[in-house]
Amino acid sequence: MLALKLGQSLASNTAATISPNTYSIQTTGTEYVTNDGAAAAITTTNGSISVWTKLSTMSSTGFVFRAKYDTDNLLQLFYHASSNEVRFTYKADGNSYSAIFTDAIENDGLWHHIFCTWSQESNELKLYLDGTLKQTITETLDAWENRATEFDIAQNGTDAGFYKGFISNIAFFDRVIDIGKVFQPNMQPINLTGMSGLVGYWKFNEGSGTQAQDSSGLGNNGTLVNSPAWTTDTP
Repeated sequence: MLALKLGQSLASNTAATISPNTYSIQTTGTEYVTNDGAAAAITTTNGSISVWTKLSTMSSTGFVFRAKYDTDNLLQLFYHASSNEVRFTYKADGNSYSAIFTDAIENDGLWHHIFCTWSQESNELKLYLDGTLKQTITETLDAWENRATEFDIAQNGTDAGFYKGFISNIAFFDRVIDIGKVFQPNMQPINLTGMSGLVGYWKFNEGSGTQAQDSSGLGNNGTLVNSPAWTTDTP
């Protein structure tokens, strides 16, 4: 209750709108969410991804998401279990670059906000954890051969690399967004609906069924495969 009151108090002093979920989804090793139609909305030149997650114990690599055209052109955020690393990878024309953090978030019982950006204009990848910039990679980012055609949450798109944990409020933008617009300390997730550049937004607040509504306005509702659990454990 104290945390909720604190979040509400902070919200009154900012322009951000707080939109706490009643539900999130939990994946345990075979479940995922897919909508290949959402892939085409993701720009491969500049963009941002915001997601809330609570990572469970992982014995192998698990993907928070992957968007790809083919194996030489993809975006992915995943937990690399053998090295205890969260990695955000941009790969184009076969050349791959990754921003990494090694904070111990596996099975810590906490929700975390992960945010990543990419820009061919500035030739940078950035990866944030809970509002803190963890790594900037400065490289000449190659152009993709084509837009993404596949999009999956909680697996790598080949019925493998399944994620184990809780996921809420995952959003994609077609531009680089300032971290302060998607995350504020000691606050529940910001409602990103209507934000400029938003091209995909799945809150996972339905609580039942096999569909996750796309709140970006583009109508790319996600299909829940193998019954991810609806849970009231939320950030």
